[in-house]
Amino acid sequence: MSHHQCLALCKSNQQCKRTTSTGLLCTTHRKMTPSPPQIDTILFPYFPIIFTPDHLDRLSPLFIDHLKSIYFHHIATKIQQFWRRHRSSPIQYHNDIDFYTFDPIDQIAPIYRFQYIENDHDYYMFDIRTIHKWLTYSNRNPFTNQPISTTQIDLIRQRIAILISMGHPVDMPDPTLVQTPRQRFESRVIQIVDTMNQSGYQVQSGWLIDLSVPGYRRLIDGMSRYVTPSSIPPITVDDLHDICLTMLEQLIQMPDQMGIMVFLSIFVTISRRCAQTFPYLL
Repeated sequence: MSHHQCLALCKSNQQCKRTTSTGLLCTTHRKMTPSPPQIDTILFPYFPIIFTPDHLDRLSPLFIDHLKSIYFHHIATKIQQFWRRHRSSPIQYHNDIDFYTFDPIDQIAPIYRFQYIENDHDYYMFDIRTIHKWLTYSNRNPFTNQPISTTQIDLIRQRIAILISMGHPVDMPDPTLVQTPRQRFESRVIQIVDTMNQSGYQVQSGWLIDLSVPGYRRLIDGMSRYVTPSSIPPITVDDLHDICLTMLEQLIQMPDQMGIMVFLSIFVTISRRCAQTFPYLL
């Protein structure tokens, strides 16, 4: 077992001559170190070390240098651990498509990628141009309807200003000109859901986008008591989606938000996620 000299200073202003095999201080000086909360504390970030002001005056410069080396070693270790985790655990995004163009997020050009973090641990990937355009209509996350912080809004606008100064185009073409039927369907869902959320409801577009074919048939049957369905029977899934969304668009136009409440009262019996959000409608 190795021993080394205590790093504290004695009253004679000389380094303590006692030795220790554990820690930096001998047994006597360890006992002299007060415990909180009876003293004013000096906290080294991430590495709390507690001494009284009188005790600090009696510490040797070697001891102070040793504390600094411990602190910087600790910080370096933390940085290395972070990057090891970052390399071994790639970020998992909650969305796999852009909400406006419905293109896969891995097809977004790197210069336009914007990583949005919600609740400190939920990651979303946006095209900076589409989320900037979205902010002209709403300041909420289009996937969760949670408010986007003013800090993130300012960051988005700063990124757009930088792109413009560098000569990169930031105007988005109308996606309806090149959308597939699936993309047009998802776009209509988002517009309908946004209309409901502007009335104060917490509806998520994924509830409708992920709904099964039997679920859509049940929803059409429920809404047919309030809105006349199309006389043309659906042949394909796209036809079924079109009929259901057309009825829903008519339903939510009913006065005093009556149509939204009718939709939700039907939908809670079909969607488990909707029922968890609106349990009082069951």
